[in-house]
Amino acid sequence: MDSFFSLCTSVFSRSACLLRLSSYKRFFCAHPGCRGFFCHLLCFSILCCNQRLFDLDCGRISNAGRPSPTQSLSQHEYLTIGFIFLAFSLLFAYWASEACIMIMLLFVALYFLYSAPPLRLKRFFPFSAAIIGIQALLAFLAGASSLQASATGTVVLSPSILWLIFISFFLSSNIKDLKDADGDRRTGILAIPVLLGEGTGRKAVAFLVFLSYCLVHIFWFWNSQKPRFLYYLSVSALLISHISEIKRLRKQ
Repeated sequence: MDSFFSLCTSVFSRSACLLRLSSYKRFFCAHPGCRGFFCHLLCFSILCCNQRLFDLDCGRISNAGRPSPTQSLSQHEYLTIGFIFLAFSLLFAYWASEACIMIMLLFVALYFLYSAPPLRLKRFFPFSAAIIGIQALLAFLAGASSLQASATGTVVLSPSILWLIFISFFLSSNIKDLKDADGDRRTGILAIPVLLGEGTGRKAVAFLVFLSYCLVHIFWFWNSQKPRFLYYLSVSALLISHISEIKRLRKQ
């Protein structure tokens, strides 16, 4: 974890040094997308900091070989570093656009509803998956708003694309619960592998992930003007790859 903090600190310090140079300053001022990138990078840092603190009990069970975050830094130090990253993240978001900072504030608020007590909605399916789907959609909108701030025209987003992003991440986000099934069971987190059992839960999660990939092809099929045979070719390749992976896992 120390190396992660060193990486983030190095990235931010180097970006600050670059901003002192007039040429790079003009570059960053002319490209709000760069500001949005650093905003997301720093926001990711606070999520990593607090996620491991809120999931200490589950982490000790599911990742017994992973060093505890409190071994190198105290809980207070972890939270302090996380909120410093949050402050810089919101600064870059405000610098990118007004819409970006509003989206990032909502993103962080949803994260605390997901992970932090007293609600800690990650304990309950489907609320946990729905929050991840909304956050994925917000991240997409934050990037779009950052780029639109420097665009000459208005970027029109199709509602079908927004629904595709939300539903795809809602379905596929459950794959993260496979690794933490034992820890979730002991800490009372009602994930799919806990609700359905490990064997049935794995099959259910695999089906949901497969369905999330299929949605992309279905969306492309209905909205593309290209020849239909390309759609069938891509779906066939997807089916073959999944079937071959299932056979490989059964042999192991």
